[in-house]
Amino acid sequence: CWSLKSQYNEVCTTEKKNTRAFTSCHAATAGSIKSKPLLPYKLEVMISGRCNSHCKTCGIWRRQISQSQELTLSRINRIYQSFGSHVFWAGISGGEPTLRADFVQIAESIYENCPNLVLLNFGTNGLNSDDIINKVMSVASLKIPFIMCSLSIDGIGLLHDDIRGSKGAFESLLKTAKGLIEVEKKYPNFN
Repeated sequence: CWSLKSQYNEVCTTEKKNTRAFTSCHAATAGSIKSKPLLPYKLEVMISGRCNSHCKTCGIWRRQISQSQELTLSRINRIYQSFGSHVFWAGISGGEPTLRADFVQIAESIYENCPNLVLLNFGTNGLNSDDIINKVMSVASLKIPFIMCSLSIDGIGLLHDDIRGSKGAFESLLKTAKGLIEVEKKYPNFN
């Protein structure tokens, strides 16, 4: 039986392990950061303004941003090329970033253009479980030391569905969480 308590305990144990490892890695690179010009060590790029959730707490879905209004892959490449070796931590955000068909190519671009990358993070609402799990599996196979995916949760069961404005959102989130646990078993750099 998959219970929330065991899920919570597993997440807490994993978080403690990864936080210690990231802190050690950050401390090891801190000296090299100080000797470089003051440029961002963390770069977060909003790759999508589209969202398939209709949250009461966020109105991004009301903007009705089309794919043609989003940054192109070549523009994202240029952004990461321009900061390159200064980026230790890259974030991908949105809307729902995994709605982009080129989500994996964006992660690959970050990996290729940021040779000192230690951490890649992104979030998801978990609604398109199979698509998200497949994309995350591909991203996790990159040789980035730490890859973190956050799941957005606003409550348990119907409360989550109500806040997200989407019937079945909580069940989709749980399916995505179970799939991501399998990704983590295969790729220890993924959390």
